[in-house]
Amino acid sequence: LITANSYTSSLRLKEHFRTHTGEKPFECEYCDQAFARNVTLRSHIRTHTKEAPFKCKICGKCFRQDATLRGHMFVHTGIGVPCPVCNKMFARAIDVKKHMGVHDEKKKKKSKFE
Repeated sequence: LITANSYTSSLRLKEHFRTHTGEKPFECEYCDQAFARNVTLRSHIRTHTKEAPFKCKICGKCFRQDATLRGHMFVHTGIGVPCPVCNKMFARAIDVKKHMGVHDEKKKKKSKFE
């Protein structure tokens, strides 16, 4: 059960309600897309401006999103998230989730030939 007390601020609660109402008050000045959260709009605008404010302290490579920089750090540290099926390492949990489709496809192909 989600209550008003579940959110740290009234702004976060307001942003959450937009997921239910579909309200998207933050409009991109470069294209016709709109967003429920200002932070999402700011991130989106970087796709137009090519601004990349998140810089790797090790190699200097720059990224448009902080999450992409965090994923990049796997290149330097080798620390990541393993696939529970094949133990292949990934930088982020979302990458493991996408990878899991490989195993689903293998199961489908195998069952066709059995």
